[in-house]
Amino acid sequence: MSRILFGLSLLAGLIPFVAADGLFIGCSQSYPYQDASNSFPSGSFSSATDCAAQCGGYTYSYLFYYGQCVCSNTGPSATSLTDGDEDTCAQRSSISVNIVSTTFDSTTCYSDQDFAAADFPGLYPITDPKQCLNSCANDRLAVLQSEDSAGWYSTASGLARRNAREAVAQAKRDRIFNVCPGGMTACLVPGLEKNEAWECIDTQNDMESCGGCLHGTFNNATTAVGVSCAKPGVKLGAATCAAGKCLISECKDGFKLVDSQCVVRA
Repeated sequence: MSRILFGLSLLAGLIPFVAADGLFIGCSQSYPYQDASNSFPSGSFSSATDCAAQCGGYTYSYLFYYGQCVCSNTGPSATSLTDGDEDTCAQRSSISVNIVSTTFDSTTCYSDQDFAAADFPGLYPITDPKQCLNSCANDRLAVLQSEDSAGWYSTASGLARRNAREAVAQAKRDRIFNVCPGGMTACLVPGLEKNEAWECIDTQNDMESCGGCLHGTFNNATTAVGVSCAKPGVKLGAATCAAGKCLISECKDGFKLVDSQCVVRA
């Protein structure tokens, strides 16, 4: 029976990550012994992760239940790989198979009747599990299906793609609010808007950009536009900005103060 293998990962580019040693992908009854480039690290290994850590430069690590570690660039066949975890591989006297290095951080196995096919359109053939993860590197969820015909099929799920788009949008919003220290706004510099040059301004208290940015906010066209409190008729030193609003205390000669505005006397 075919099965589904999920690989979960952080979306590259949004959160800093470090490729980890050893992503477990299943148990196997065989390993690619015919690959002449295989290497055999010395010693006995107690965990698949430790084995993978010794296989830098290789794609796969194979840990036998008795502790022998094999590093290989050849992946397991679709028919040889079964579900399980590192412990159950040892209990079955089978081989624990890991991808040596990848940004994906966990796997879950399902039978093919346990998922909604509509979420996984466009399965396409690949040669091995690592190729699946490489193909889905910009998605949060990769789906690897093994076929009884000994082939592999791969896709990034429709659900994952939708989640990825939402994550990108949220990250953009986060960048808007996080480029400046708390309480400050990234305001575009006049004349350099196209270059997205910006400066951090406290728009709640800045007299020149009171209530918002005068020339627009970095990466956000929907925020409120601020004003300068140094308006015509306002006496020098008689204007302040508080809580995003201009407060005028005195006007120049020829003006009078009306509702915190200096208007020309009639």
